[in-house]
Amino acid sequence: MTMKKNLFVVISVMACMYCATAQPCSPGNIWLGITSDWLTPSNWCSGAVPTSTTDVIIPTGTPIQPIINAGGAVCRTITISTGGILTINGNNTLSVFGDWTNNGTFAANNSTVSFAANTAITQTVIGNTSFFNISKPNSNSTLSFGTSTTTIGNNLSVSAGSMSGGTSTIIFTGSSASLQGGSTKDFYNLEISSGAVLTQTAGTNINVNNSYKNNGTFIQTNSRTITFQTISQTLSGTGKSTFGNVTVSGAISLNAGTHDFSVLGTFNISGGSGMFNGANATTIFSGATAALGSGPGTFNFNNITITGVLSNPSGKNFSIAGNWLNNGSYTAGNETITFTGSSQTIGGSASTVFNHLSIAGTADKTLGNDITVNNILTLLSRNIDANANSKTVYVKGTVARSTIGHIVGNLKKDIPSGTSITKLFEVGTLNYSPVIIDFSTITTGGSLTIRTDNGDNSNIGTSILNASRSVNRYWTIVNSGIDAGNYEAMFEFVAGDMDPDANTNKLKVGKYNSGTWTYPTTINVDATHI
Repeated sequence: MTMKKNLFVVISVMACMYCATAQPCSPGNIWLGITSDWLTPSNWCSGAVPTSTTDVIIPTGTPIQPIINAGGAVCRTITISTGGILTINGNNTLSVFGDWTNNGTFAANNSTVSFAANTAITQTVIGNTSFFNISKPNSNSTLSFGTSTTTIGNNLSVSAGSMSGGTSTIIFTGSSASLQGGSTKDFYNLEISSGAVLTQTAGTNINVNNSYKNNGTFIQTNSRTITFQTISQTLSGTGKSTFGNVTVSGAISLNAGTHDFSVLGTFNISGGSGMFNGANATTIFSGATAALGSGPGTFNFNNITITGVLSNPSGKNFSIAGNWLNNGSYTAGNETITFTGSSQTIGGSASTVFNHLSIAGTADKTLGNDITVNNILTLLSRNIDANANSKTVYVKGTVARSTIGHIVGNLKKDIPSGTSITKLFEVGTLNYSPVIIDFSTITTGGSLTIRTDNGDNSNIGTSILNASRSVNRYWTIVNSGIDAGNYEAMFEFVAGDMDPDANTNKLKVGKYNSGTWTYPTTINVDATHI
């Protein structure tokens, strides 16, 4: 009997000791863990389920960790201590009216955490947390992500009030994640994980203040805008980004790095000192209303690919260090486009009409399709090779060249009606070998296309010309619509084109047309002209 009484006393004392240490409710409503149900009053030290004015603490070492299995869970602030675990099952919601602090574990499942304050306060996310959905439904308050690393598996909805990225990193991981709500989403570091798909089809725009990294897929509609601001940034990641409209704001540089991206709408650099550098990336204009904006900043593209319709209504000058592929449509303004790279291709499935075109850089450019230049074609010591793919450079204005620079292959120019019309065709192969044509009278205007090729014409054997004592070069002239009288033509070559036994004093010109050779009068022959 004595042993049993003593045993009973010891057990009673131990139970009371546990009650005494668990009961205090300072500084907040502490989880006790009698059962797992958040909505059971006895699980809380205050004996009441938390309300929107209750500060909640999930402590270390409680017997059972809390689970939210139904709707209606709320609190003011919540702190998950080290070792503490909060679980929300199903698609239930926890509404938080103050700060969220996580030093433990949060099992989000398919739940939503709603930062629901509707007063002029800032709700801050503290610690690193993986959410499924985050919502901010009410005005007046601000949701700040502070210095946290926050992972979102599904949706971020900011319907009212404001959102601040602080200096946080927000990572989207879900295969059908989205940005929603009518307030601007302000990110510091924005990341999209491999395999994740993040879309923004509604709501207002997003800002990126430090870095953008996409290893998955990001898709905006053409009515949404992403703004890069605050400091210079470099895009990164191996994923696919489709932006609605892109704005580079302020005196910063946006560097594309190796991250290709598409633009559906307007790409604008709003600051006078702002700059876009294409680096090693491709900018794809894929929208039906894509455009370059009127902002005063500088565009330095690498590769440009057009798969939609790109216009330049404000005549924005820009440079290209890589390739130009027009597989859609380009509508020029009053701009100058300068090719500044090494071996570049100007091509695509559609021909391009440029306004002013400048050819510079460290190597010649190759045409992959015909091009038209409405105003000035400037050749800055570089050639355009139209011959490699049998294409044509059509210059409706003028050609300006330094001491080096010409068209290899077909050069087309308009010839107007009138009298005393002179046209220079800046053609050549390895060497510059131009043609000057003087018309005394042109009744009906049209165009001429001229090219020059190395070697003797393949039909020279049917002529009276001596192929072993010739200038190893010939010019092809194609008339389109011109009705003219007599004309004079001067052909320039280099001394290295001549056969060793050729005598410039005995050179004559043979004209081959429709299987027949004729021999125009030859005048003013010298060592490099005829």
